[in-house]
Amino acid sequence: MFVNYIADSDILSVKRKMKNVVEQKFKRELKPVEEKTKPQIIPANPFSKMIIQKYLAKRGIAEHDLIQPVEILWKGGAYRSNGIKIMYPNGFEKIRVLDNKTMRYFSNGSYDAFFEFRNTKTTDTLYLVEGELEAITMSYYIQDDVFAMHNVNSLPQDLSSLKSYKNIQIRIDYDEGETYTENAENILRKLADNGITNAEIHPKLIYKDKKVDYNYLHQLSLLESSWIINPQETQYIESISESTKKRTLQKQKLIV
Repeated sequence: MFVNYIADSDILSVKRKMKNVVEQKFKRELKPVEEKTKPQIIPANPFSKMIIQKYLAKRGIAEHDLIQPVEILWKGGAYRSNGIKIMYPNGFEKIRVLDNKTMRYFSNGSYDAFFEFRNTKTTDTLYLVEGELEAITMSYYIQDDVFAMHNVNSLPQDLSSLKSYKNIQIRIDYDEGETYTENAENILRKLADNGITNAEIHPKLIYKDKKVDYNYLHQLSLLESSWIINPQETQYIESISESTKKRTLQKQKLIV
């Protein structure tokens, strides 16, 4: 009697079972990954539109054809968010999500042109700024043309829209460390590669060693046109107590 005897049929049966398990596992691994449902953009309903209009009013932004209140449908409509659709001249759309902390922006289309908020073609000076809402804010304080870039790391390939201006003033965020310098150098290098050498670049305002958006000061009725036009001058603004939301009389130095 062979205690450890295993019949061939048993071995073959085990092999067949193992083969079936491996095949099933392999099939599961090769199962096509389901594509994530792309958010659907629809016009805002009256209630959502009212909420979005209040948001824009809080930021001091007037309604405009290039900014549309929208609703964002996630996962086929299972979830909804309010948003703003910012429309570029070439059909590119940047969507600002208002009530989603995990995703503030996303875009549709191909980014190959600037956001041309004011393009009168009657001035020799263009202001090119980082941020679409910043461009809109600047337009309330200056008379020249105002464009915005989607972000500082991806200028559009076609820069021909800049070549008609004799004076190009660029304003970008003052990021900490060497990031600002790198961003500024990259932008100027790309412009120069396209034959544009008449541009100046400066950081936006810096308050208590931190960057300050034009729109932030605009909301507080503290922004002045000279701070946009002459960024190299030292400026002063009143400090705002975030805890009490009341103005203080203390003057704070603004380094630019």
